Amino acid sequence: MSGLPALTRLVAAWLILGAAKAPAHGDYHDVVRNLTPRIQAEPENTKLRYQLVAAHVEHDEWKLALAECDRIEKLAPGKHQLGYFRGRSLATAERWQDALAPLDEFLSSASAHEEARVWRARVHSQLKDPAKAVADYRAALEKSRNPDHHAEFARALVEQDQAKEAVTALQHGLKLCPDDPALLECMVECATAAKAQAATLAAIDRLIKTWPRPEPWMLRRAQVLADFERKDESIAAWKALESHLQKLPNLERAQPFLVEIEAHTHAALGVTPPAPVVAPPAPAPGE
Repeated sequence: MSGLPALTRLVAAWLILGAAKAPAHGDYHDVVRNLTPRIQAEPENTKLRYQLVAAHVEHDEWKLALAECDRIEKLAPGKHQLGYFRGRSLATAERWQDALAPLDEFLSSASAHEEARVWRARVHSQLKDPAKAVADYRAALEKSRNPDHHAEFARALVEQDQAKEAVTALQHGLKLCPDDPALLECMVECATAAKAQAATLAAIDRLIKTWPRPEPWMLRRAQVLADFERKDESIAAWKALESHLQKLPNLERAQPFLVEIEAHTHAALGVTPPAPVVAPPAPAPGE
């Protein structure tokens, strides 16, 4: 599969890293610190233990999760539905075959549980049963507004040489998650792999309008047009990018990633680059 250029990936990673620093939904260690003394005071309170196993599962502490599932089942056999927690923990441990039965059991009575469906899809994929994996993904994502799951499904389809189906799946995902940047990025990857020119360019155009910095996607658009052998349109895109860069303030244009984009642009157009913009030295204290 043809991925994004290294420069585009670099900028994307930088922006995504910033987003990843946002506070998570609940802190695992705080949850454990809160629950531990309460469970010590009420060791047979399976509701508290159920909350603890959920925290372990979300933090990928699969050994602790499985041990807690065993304690809950011993204290209150059959009272709590633990199939999802067991199945997900076993899948996290890459015990794919063992993970299947508890997920099957859970989904037999909770077929609309999106996370369980996605985890079983992953298990089926690892067990080389793509038809069942696709069926689970489709059932999970029919109404899902989780862009990560839609992107995961699309990439799984591409890995099975079903790039066109991946584009269709992403179009459905984008109806539910309009203009989601990660999903649009995935569309560029998958539509490029499918040689779906209209879908590729439409996704890039949306990213140019919605991404914090349009320049990496303007670069990508020019490159994609060249790859599609649309020479005149590609040249026009390079010229538009060059004009855009020239209109930026000098100090802004001096940012390393923009300098690199400008170098790509000049190389594509076969023009001699101007002298680099050098920021003046910062004044010394007291000056």
